[in-house]
Amino acid sequence: MLLTLQSSSLLPPFGYALMMVRGATKTPAPFRAFLRALMPFLVAQWMLLVLVLLVPKLVHVDEDAASNSRNTAAPVSNQEIDKRLREMVPLPPDFEPK
Repeated sequence: MLLTLQSSSLLPPFGYALMMVRGATKTPAPFRAFLRALMPFLVAQWMLLVLVLLVPKLVHVDEDAASNSRNTAAPVSNQEIDKRLREMVPLPPDFEPK
């Protein structure tokens, strides 16, 4: 996910990093020049992203099946949810729940 966020900060329409650099230069260069300069870095990021998507074990080192966070949790009742919410955010004193 971080790799895609990094790429998005460099490319339009949300390329904030690129637009800030372009605006900070005394003589703004054409957008194509910036894109041509960024291309090797973007290609490297995209290749790494594809590699991580194809071989996730590269980034999940020392994880075993027991520590898998995608296991489903036990269902929680509505009463338990209400209780936990009241513990986190107490109701105002003049509020009457329905």
